[in-house]
Amino acid sequence: MTAKAAQTSLDVVTERLAGRYAEDKEYGAAVIPMREGVAGDFRTPVIALSGALGFALVLLCINVSYLRRVHLEARRKEIALRVALGAGRLVLMRQLLMDTLLLFAIGAGIGIWLSPLGVRLLLASVPAREIPWLHAQIDATVLLFSLGVTLLAAVLTGLIPALGASRSALVTNLGSGGAVTSTAGVGRRLRGSIIVAQIALALVPLCGAGLLIRSFERLLDVAPGFASEHRLTWALTAPKSRYAGPSEITALAKQIRGESLRIPGVRQVGIAQAIPFSPGARWLQALTRTDPKGIHNFSQLPLVRYTVVTPGYFEAMGISLKAGRYMVDADAHDTQPVVVINEKLARQQFPDEDPLGKQIWIGHAESLPSSSPRTIVGVVGDTHMYALERDADPAAWVPMAQQNLSEDIWRNMFLVADTGIDATSALAPMSQTIRRIDPELAVADVSSMEQRLRDSLWRQRFSSRVLSAFSLAALGIAVLGVFGVTSYLVALRTHEIAVHMAVGARPGDILRMTLRQSFVLVATGIGIGLLASVGLTRVLQGLLFGIKATDSLTFAAVVAIFVISTLVAGLPPAKRAANADPVVALRME
Repeated sequence: MTAKAAQTSLDVVTERLAGRYAEDKEYGAAVIPMREGVAGDFRTPVIALSGALGFALVLLCINVSYLRRVHLEARRKEIALRVALGAGRLVLMRQLLMDTLLLFAIGAGIGIWLSPLGVRLLLASVPAREIPWLHAQIDATVLLFSLGVTLLAAVLTGLIPALGASRSALVTNLGSGGAVTSTAGVGRRLRGSIIVAQIALALVPLCGAGLLIRSFERLLDVAPGFASEHRLTWALTAPKSRYAGPSEITALAKQIRGESLRIPGVRQVGIAQAIPFSPGARWLQALTRTDPKGIHNFSQLPLVRYTVVTPGYFEAMGISLKAGRYMVDADAHDTQPVVVINEKLARQQFPDEDPLGKQIWIGHAESLPSSSPRTIVGVVGDTHMYALERDADPAAWVPMAQQNLSEDIWRNMFLVADTGIDATSALAPMSQTIRRIDPELAVADVSSMEQRLRDSLWRQRFSSRVLSAFSLAALGIAVLGVFGVTSYLVALRTHEIAVHMAVGARPGDILRMTLRQSFVLVATGIGIGLLASVGLTRVLQGLLFGIKATDSLTFAAVVAIFVISTLVAGLPPAKRAANADPVVALRME
């Protein structure tokens, strides 16, 4: 069943439930594909990366096609002789096309040989737990697709030069010598359009890469709301067979925390149902300031991030206290229920008053009427729970000792330890302490908070790295193309340059003339590329943070890179033209 069909079926079910139960009118159901639910929306980055790869491939085809055209121009006398000796046009085209296919076959073989290394380099920026669903392996489907694209590119690249060479005039080619003259070879407009096209095509992915890199830098500057340095975390699971209810789980957490605090170097320890950038960080609960016994439609209640924690959690995480106090051991099962909220929740629910001492009901919406209100005893700073690019959500934390309902939800816990200077030195003694308390306690996902924070940005890091690699490849191809076309242009204008120098032009004049012509073409390509970038980089808007898809600073930096690169590429041919001996050049003509 497709996602669309499943959504249609669920819509029918929700309509029936709403007709039968009035309180369900505001509820609905949404179908999310498993891959999207686990990894998020990956369609936009895949489109962006595929586009960058497509630009690089088109650039490569243009370059190879132009070089083949130049190469066949140099062989025009040989081709004319074959025609004169009776070679048919189809036979000639087949031979010339096979030369191009052979070049692409060699390149494809090298690419297939290096592809495992490329996959390993790509996966280097992907967390290990994310790799299985990516299916990043080279199988028969991938090979067949790659070979098909290579074959298509080879045919299109080789066919155009072969057609042009097979149409060459027999008498003209036999009558001309082997030297390249200003009247032979590829036309002036074609040469200029090739440079313009290459610059424009290379500029678009490089602008996209620049935007992603700047966006990634902005994300790195975002304060997560907690201290990630020197923090170690463990994922623990308390089995129901030995820890039947809330009191047993609370006793286990208290014992682990007490034993861990005795380890030298460990400054603070806390246990939580969920920690930032962990699998359980998206748990939501309903909240109300008024007595829920008078509420009939619970679907209208606001939802907040809800986490069960022990004393010491905020100190271990380095979450700043803004008002009131943290949780303490005195917040026990038989005392007044308390809650700590973050600044965003305080602003939303208490915009013009002090939240300390106020009471709220928080928990499962349907169970709120039977629950007791909680007194707000502290306000802490906002923390990002699972995405730095999103604003912090309103959140609340309740003491583990006062959590009675739904203990199955928080059997999966996270232990957080502030280890001071060297986090690795506390890893072994902390793990030994957990095993000593309960050897059969399930322990997994041992990681530092720095690693969790770094792993949370893997999609942005992956996209920026891959797009940057393809963009740099496109830039390199474009620079080589400018060098090749400029060199060929200088060769075509040998006689003209020699005449200029013979009538008094200095080498500096020749150098400026050659660079000026290249610069005009480069500037035209940059202008067209910028116009295309303004439209196409909007596809990346969903991947950007803190900048617009038309960021002028990024575009200016990319243009500067192109101007410098292309001028450097055109300098050697221009110097060669300026240093040419006019007597030798005229004699060759």
